[in-house]
Amino acid sequence: MLAKLFKQVIIPTILLASSAAFAHNGEHAISGFVSGVLHPFAGLDHLLALLAVGIVAARQSGKARVLIPAAFLTFMLVGATAGLAGMVVPQVEAGILASVMILGLMISASATLSATISTVVISLFALLHGQAHGAEIPAGASAFSYVSGFLLASLLIQSSALICYAKISTHNATLVNRVAGAGIFVSGLTLASL
Repeated sequence: MLAKLFKQVIIPTILLASSAAFAHNGEHAISGFVSGVLHPFAGLDHLLALLAVGIVAARQSGKARVLIPAAFLTFMLVGATAGLAGMVVPQVEAGILASVMILGLMISASATLSATISTVVISLFALLHGQAHGAEIPAGASAFSYVSGFLLASLLIQSSALICYAKISTHNATLVNRVAGAGIFVSGLTLASL
């Protein structure tokens, strides 16, 4: 199933995004794409949330393993559109940090939440992350290139977390859940205290 995801979604996305980035003339399109790709890696809060979404998805079965990351990306795009349009969400950074901590708790919980509840919670968090991404577009960058870049990077981070978790958790899922969830929660708490 994961191999099929890579062949049908990830590889075409990479090819389309990179083509779109270079289809526009000028430095801003290319720098917008590169800035977008780097953005999720540059903010520890965004990186932790994306890793957590991949882990939450990996704990599900069947189609939910793909649906949860796809919902995050979709709602992040909606939030980014709002951010690009100038919409301001009060306390968005506090909400983002809260999302990291809540996702950490979701992972460390001994029971897995239903796919529906997980998808709804993650979609709400994605709106916040997307709004922040959209509001932080570099001056003069192509919005399409920038958004394509951070969506691609987000997809790769989530997919990597999902695949790694699926491999590691086969040995001792309870321990992996507690360590990963606690690590994400404590990291979010530390960021919130800075």
